[in-house]
This record gives sequence, C-alpha cells and structure tokens, in this order.
Amino acid sequence: MAIELAEFPPLQLLAFSAVFVAVGWLLLTRMFQFGKPSNPVGQKLGIEKSNLADEFEYPVDGDEDWKIKSLWVFPVKSCRGVELDETNVVPTGLEYDRQFMFAEKKPHPQSGILQWVFITQRKYPQMALITTKLYPLPKCPTGGTLTVTFPASPRRFPHSLTRGKFVSFSVPLAANKSIMSAFPLTSVKIWLDHPMGHDMSSAVAGELRELEKFLGAKRELALFRVCDSKPREVHRNAPKKEQLGYQSVVGFADAYPVHLLNLASVRELNSRIMDKIPELSIGRFRANIIGLSSIIGSPVR
Repeated sequence: MAIELAEFPPLQLLAFSAVFVAVGWLLLTRMFQFGKPSNPVGQKLGIEKSNLADEFEYPVDGDEDWKIKSLWVFPVKSCRGVELDETNVVPTGLEYDRQFMFAEKKPHPQSGILQWVFITQRKYPQMALITTKLYPLPKCPTGGTLTVTFPASPRRFPHSLTRGKFVSFSVPLAANKSIMSAFPLTSVKIWLDHPMGHDMSSAVAGELRELEKFLGAKRELALFRVCDSKPREVHRNAPKKEQLGYQSVVGFADAYPVHLLNLASVRELNSRIMDKIPELSIGRFRANIIGLSSIIGSPVR
C-alpha cells in the first residue's frame, strides 16, 4: 500500500521527519567515527611478511648453532608489537620498545589515595587485540608517530553496526623536551616501582574513553610515555653499578631491557600441551629476540 504525505497532519509529519533525520545522523556519525585515518608523520617501520610464518615447522631439538629468527619491539606495553629485520640497541633495550603504557587509576590498598597503576593482558586479555604501528622521523621535533588501533565497542547500537570498525589515534613517538613539556610528569606504579612518566592522556582523551568501553574497564585509563631523562633503574637480579660502571635501566618493561626466547623451547612446551593448545605461537610471549637452537644449545655468538 502506497503512503502519501497528504495522509499525515503537519505536526505528525514534522515529528516523523525529525526522528528520521536524527536516526540518520546517528547512523552516519557511528559509521564515520571509527577507523579514521590518522595521517602519521614518518616512514613506516616493520616488515610485511613475518619471519615466524613457518614457526610450527621447526622441531623440538632445533638447530645446532644459534641463529636469530625474528626481532620484535612492543611500543605499548602488553599490546601487539612490530616485527623488524634490524634494530638499534639503546640503554633501555631495543629502540622504541615499551616506551608507552596504559594505566588505570586505583586506590592505594592501605592509604586509599588514588594512584596510576599499569595494566596488562593479565587483567585485560582484550589488549592482545590492540595493534601498534611505528613511523619514526628522527629529525622531526615529534620524532615521528606512534599509531594505536583497537576494535570499536558496540555501545548502545547493535553489534552489527560496529563489527569491523576500529578506533585509531596517533601521538608523537619520541618528541623533544619542548613538546613533551606539555604532558605533565606523573608517578605511575609498575610492580614495586614508581617511575615518573609523561601523562599524554590529554591528547587522546576521547579515544581513552572508547578504550575503557572496549576493555570493560571500570576505572579511568591514561596513556603514559617514559621520561627520557628519568629512566627506571633495574636492581632486582641485575648487576650492580659497582660492577658495570652504570645501573641498568628500562622503559616500561617488567624488569629487564631485552627479552630473549628460544623457539625450540616453546616447541618443546607445546609438545606437552598439544591436547589443550595444538599450536602455541611464540608470539604470545612478546619476546624481543627469538632465536633458533637446540634446547641445550650452543652459546650465543
């Protein structure tokens, strides 16, 4: 049955039009709010085809000689990393590794005073879906760009409207002191340590609210970057300054500058739990240097 406009009184027609326009506007904004291009500054770092594409073809006993199979940096702690063909080693580990971190505001167990505390996949496993991209540009005041992307939250709309949609934001990768001075130095807790970091939340406030929804976080989240002039010293199970002439430092890594892992070790572990995890990827362990050798192995050369 055809419906003619003349059948509707003016007020009803106006109300119908208003509702139609409002729904259309909401749908359009919902469609274009996510997945916006971030226009990163710098040249993309990383490789297209992973050197771990054949990781499940390697036997438990590995190779006789030690070889480097894959190199990784993880710009944001506990998020997906970037695989490289080569990298620079800096005092905190591999260049660009664990230089950023998400934290949540929590009350201190004894005092009740609110403090920023790091978050990881241990509490929020969805962080495994947060991807990172590096666009370094050393001579630029920003040092280049870090781009972070994660799936959109369904919010009030049906899941079908947000399926395949993403939230993306970019921040300076390694900015100079002038730019970083806009982001206040704030104490943030990592295990037993309380290093100072630049709170960059003001640059990505809206995206952090979306991240809270995606992770199901009940508390406010923030984005921190390490303070280059105040590195976090490593004292637990580390050589002393008296032995090395300096104290080892890290960015936002758990405890040590470099995480090295042997593919044969993971294959051996996987052989014990095949009934639960048929293919255990070494990528789950977020190591920086992945090597090939027998489990007993020969020394690294």
